[in-house]
Amino acid sequence: MLTYAVDSVRKRIDVQIGGTTSGSEIQAGIRKMLDDPTFDPAYPMLIDLHALEQTPTIPELRDIALIVRANASTSARRAIVTEQLLYYGLAVLFAILTEGATTRYHAFRSRDEAEAWLSV
Repeated sequence: MLTYAVDSVRKRIDVQIGGTTSGSEIQAGIRKMLDDPTFDPAYPMLIDLHALEQTPTIPELRDIALIVRANASTSARRAIVTEQLLYYGLAVLFAILTEGATTRYHAFRSRDEAEAWLSV
């Protein structure tokens, strides 16, 4: 499941992806977020994968990256954080797949490091 909260006071978006979320469910969640009138693409975003139990396939990850690249409109930062090594590796791959877009993605193993990078 992908859930998100837009905090207009802190000017930040927090995303949680957990459980056995499929790639198509993540894509649907991204599209819902993009259509949300409170969503501001200029806000930094923390994407938390700590509760994730199943990873998208590589083709699904590529498709998610294509959606993200097609909708990147600002130079906002997106921090992906997970402690699990496999998910961290996939987050690094995702950041590579989105290179060239104006929005920058970076993978972290520590929430503190992700928070610090977002606040720069």
